Amino acid sequence: MNTDASGRGSAGELVQTDRDGGTQTVSTASRGLTQTECRDSAASRELLTIVLALDNFKPLFSAMQSNCALTLQPSLSLAIVQLLLTASLGVLCR
Repeated sequence: MNTDASGRGSAGELVQTDRDGGTQTVSTASRGLTQTECRDSAASRELLTIVLALDNFKPLFSAMQSNCALTLQPSLSLAIVQLLLTASLGVLCR
């Protein structure tokens, strides 16, 4: 799952690795941020985007066998994101 937030919106992409090692997009989601969310810090907007993407893709995660790997911006706490993923999906990510 890839996510990105800007000062105006957030987006997520669920990807799956194919047999050749390439990635294929399974689903995408995006939405604009509210005025209040636009005033949040960049780290808060990134975490919000992760939560929104997890909420949107949750039915797809349960239908596929998946491994979860995280690559985080320096401003995000690995412990917080792992907690979000564990609470949302019941999986522990590395």
